[in-house]
Order: sequence, then structure tokens, then C-alpha cells
Amino acid sequence: MSELEIATAETTMIINHVNTIVYCDGPQVFIAQDRAKSKFICLLVEYCSDYDTYLCVRISEHRLSSFLNGMEDLLPVYEEPEMGEFYNAKIDNLNIDLNVDLIARTDIPQEWFPGSGFYMDHREVSRRR
Repeated sequence: MSELEIATAETTMIINHVNTIVYCDGPQVFIAQDRAKSKFICLLVEYCSDYDTYLCVRISEHRLSSFLNGMEDLLPVYEEPEMGEFYNAKIDNLNIDLNVDLIARTDIPQEWFPGSGFYMDHREVSRRR
């Protein structure tokens, strides 16, 4: 594999929708995974008629469980991602492979981050599964 192929593989990847956890006129927050079964949490940050833009971060099973069970606010998940990486996804159909691109923290507008106090009610999540 050439250096260019390695760089491309690290900056763009494919993830797949697993479960929508907040829905209001469309998916607001959803869980996705890559081919290696690593989990991502994706947050709707911009809406337009052609596609929706999501900010995604990789998340461990433990931290995801803490969030889904109402023990962790969504804001720290995004402010302090475990892998330190952010991904930008422009999505028009959740039923296909989702291309996500690595994005630098400095390129993320502050308004893309969730507000403080975004806790899940695990009873609501379990009803949606």
C-alpha cells in the first residue's frame, strides 16, 4: 500500500447506521459502526434539502453504555473524544454505507457541539430498540 493510500484510509472511512437514539423530523443522534465493529456516535449539526451533516466521534462500548443509561452528558463525549478524532459525514440516506471524513478540531464550529445537559433517559432508549 502506498503512502497516499495509507493517508486516504486514515482520513476517510465507511461506517454503517446501527441505531437511531434521538429522532425528531429525522435522526438527530445515531450510533454507527465501522467494519471492525468500532462504535461511533453521530450528531446532526446541519440540515439542508440535499443532505444532513453529522459530527461523529468514535466511542467505546463502556462510554456509550454510560451515555445511553443517562450517566454521562453528551457534551464531554464530544469535547473529549476517546480517540481524539472527529469525523464529518454528509448523509442523504442512512440505509447505505456512510462515508465519513476526518476533520480537525480547529475546523469544527463551536455551534456543532451539543449543549450541556444532554442526558439520555435509558427508558426511552430501550423502548426504541
